[in-house]
Amino acid sequence: MFKKAERKKAKLKLAITGPTGSGKTYSALRLAKGLGGKVAVIDTENGSASLYSEKFDFDVLDMKPPFTTEKYISAIESAEKSGYETIVIDSLTHAWAGEGGLLEQKNLLDSRPGSNHWTNWGPIDKKDLALKNAYLHSTCHIISTMRSKMEYTQAEENGKKKIQKVGLAPIQRDGLSYEFTTVFDIAMDHQAETSKDRTGVFDGRIFKITEETGVEIATWLNSGKAEEVLKANEADIVNKTIELTKTLKKEQTEDRKPSDNFTGMYMIQNGKLKDKFLKDLTKFDLEKQHASMKAYYEKQGGIPFGSIKDDFEAIIKHIKTLEVRNGI
Repeated sequence: MFKKAERKKAKLKLAITGPTGSGKTYSALRLAKGLGGKVAVIDTENGSASLYSEKFDFDVLDMKPPFTTEKYISAIESAEKSGYETIVIDSLTHAWAGEGGLLEQKNLLDSRPGSNHWTNWGPIDKKDLALKNAYLHSTCHIISTMRSKMEYTQAEENGKKKIQKVGLAPIQRDGLSYEFTTVFDIAMDHQAETSKDRTGVFDGRIFKITEETGVEIATWLNSGKAEEVLKANEADIVNKTIELTKTLKKEQTEDRKPSDNFTGMYMIQNGKLKDKFLKDLTKFDLEKQHASMKAYYEKQGGIPFGSIKDDFEAIIKHIKTLEVRNGI
């Protein structure tokens, strides 16, 4: 059903592009500080972010080659689970054009005798899409740096000729910039402008990225309407469990118990799929999860397991509040 469009509160997905030496890493850290909260940095640039550790408070993961998309996704998921507010990916270029990146993987596929260069894009496209989904749908703010292709031009300054370095398109798959909320392009003088800005805050401006830039963006993000979050009480959970049990006909077996669904609910609310709807229970192998959680509870002190009441009490022991999103 259609309803009136409203801008909701959202997490930032921002890219910073520029040639080597333009200040992408430093600018990303200043921006992250302005956004506020805990910051995690995924560093593929030989520890360049850590050079600024005395100026900024952040935790870092130094990623070494091969720069596979699987490594990036694992790092993003780890940061989300650890409760970071902002993830700085410095840089996303390596996933595409770095050692072990997607272009190198494509070249390896093409080098096989009788290989079809066109169809070889299939597995590469799938990996690229998986990484894109990981950062675009992350529960954290994402600030991603990307190196720009460089070109040298001749300019005149104070009556003298000089050679200067300018950045062109980012070294990434064509069209990637369109996926971000905002794209800052930094020049060698550290001045930035936007090639894309859905916030409308920076249109027509040439500026240096500072902590205040992050504050401006945070203000815009927080001005959207908050998602409705309902608190679940015991009756809500019991009723929802009974309802889910009735609807999971394709998943059910003769020994299926309503308590199995508590396990699925626990995993969704507290696992990596915590922001999924409860309808995604059908994607779980509930039997294996039930056995796994039973072993976990027994290890914690022999908590009774198996009935709705037992499961509910065990869950409440470990979760003070369950949030059921979107009214489910």
